[in-house]
Amino acid sequence: MSVNDDVRAEIEAFVAASKSAMARNDLDAVLATMTDDVVLLSAAAPPVVGREAVRQMYSGLVGKFRMGNTATSADFTVDVVGHVAVVFGKDSAKMTPVDGGPTMMMSGPGVSVTWPLTSAR
Repeated sequence: MSVNDDVRAEIEAFVAASKSAMARNDLDAVLATMTDDVVLLSAAAPPVVGREAVRQMYSGLVGKFRMGNTATSADFTVDVVGHVAVVFGKDSAKMTPVDGGPTMMMSGPGVSVTWPLTSAR
């Protein structure tokens, strides 16, 4: 199914809210964008399963780094099936130590499954 403008706008608004929360180091707002059974996968670490496990992972970073997701919508493709959107592409972020030091850049493949979409047809 092709992605209509309403679906794209809904996903872009969600991503913007998530990026803003991360930039503010607002861990509660970041976690509010995730389901209780969220699963974060990485090639470099075991899966992080559940919102509380994600809280523990991020709590070690909040206050120590200024974090920012630097990916743009041009970096991702969106496919919609019913009321589910699958977003995939290249994700990127930068982490700058609050106490000084070099900024670290991270990037890699990113996949997100989002539901329910209110605007899907």
